[in-house]
Amino acid sequence: MIYLREITGKDLDMINKYRNDKNLVDLLGGVFRFINIETEEKWLQSYQSSRDVNIRCAICLEDSCEFIGVVYLLGIDWVSGVAEFAIFIGEEKYRGKGIGKEATIKMLKHGFLNMGLHKIYLKVLECNERAINLYKRIGFKEDGVLRQDVYKNGEYHNLKLMSMLKKEAETLLQDI
Repeated sequence: MIYLREITGKDLDMINKYRNDKNLVDLLGGVFRFINIETEEKWLQSYQSSRDVNIRCAICLEDSCEFIGVVYLLGIDWVSGVAEFAIFIGEEKYRGKGIGKEATIKMLKHGFLNMGLHKIYLKVLECNERAINLYKRIGFKEDGVLRQDVYKNGEYHNLKLMSMLKKEAETLLQDI
């Protein structure tokens, strides 16, 4: 259904479109801000110089190669074998269709099998029950809550911390 590939400069227009979509950003842990294309270009340059500790992939449909979202492993700590996971499906018509689950599993497999990571964690808005339920079904465990950790739309929101250890991903990793 999908494949992952590293993001490129050709993806910047769509990434910029997604990151300027307030409805999408409201679902995520980050704060909405307007971002121009020059800022995106600098962001890509920064990523390219930090590829040793960050993996940023485009989510593309197999049949059409359409770019519909991103999935990341960030801040990789090679000593501890830990990275932060992040994802969004930018195209609303593809949300709720299993693509996020498939992209998450593909990135977890990459992180645990190819990169040799020990633990992958994420932060998710506590009110984003749809995402939390998906992460639980995949096998993430709840680690705690960062109370009033992000300011969005005039109020503070909690972020839920969740993680998965490589040994907890055995079922996922066998389904290769």
